[in-house]
Amino acid sequence: MKIKCDLSKNYFKIYNEAKTASRNKKSILKNHKMPNLSYGMEIIFLSILLLFLSLMFFQNTYLVIGIILLTIDISYVLYLILKYLIIYSMRHKVNFENTIILDKEGLTYSAFYDIKMTFKWSKIKAIVIQKHSLTILTDTPIYFYLNRECLEKVLKVVNEYAPKALILEAT
Repeated sequence: MKIKCDLSKNYFKIYNEAKTASRNKKSILKNHKMPNLSYGMEIIFLSILLLFLSLMFFQNTYLVIGIILLTIDISYVLYLILKYLIIYSMRHKVNFENTIILDKEGLTYSAFYDIKMTFKWSKIKAIVIQKHSLTILTDTPIYFYLNRECLEKVLKVVNEYAPKALILEAT
């Protein structure tokens, strides 16, 4: 079944939830719980921590260490802004549409540059249902995210072809 989702509504919330799930994949698979701290909040806390550390070193006459930490913090924030802009522009090119094919073979994805990826059901470790998104976690570093509106279609295919243990509700 071809599942086409529109990611234009709440795109950054969907991406944040999916990124949180992918970064904490081992914990989610083991405990069936989402972490309390999201990916976006991790970034903000780390950036603030580096900023405060650099300011502390400025006040304690360790000027060189303060400058290094401040440079790292600014570079980190600029890197993340650039990464978000690149991801956003790539999604904008395809009008924020995400299309996957779920069938008896597994998951097939071919969105960018005519590259086709196929994951058998044995490679898919979980489908995490969250407030705004569905995140499909594989046993590779690759993950897929869909709008929550596609939940019924995904559940229909999973009930037909895959074990129901794949579905994890985020708590």
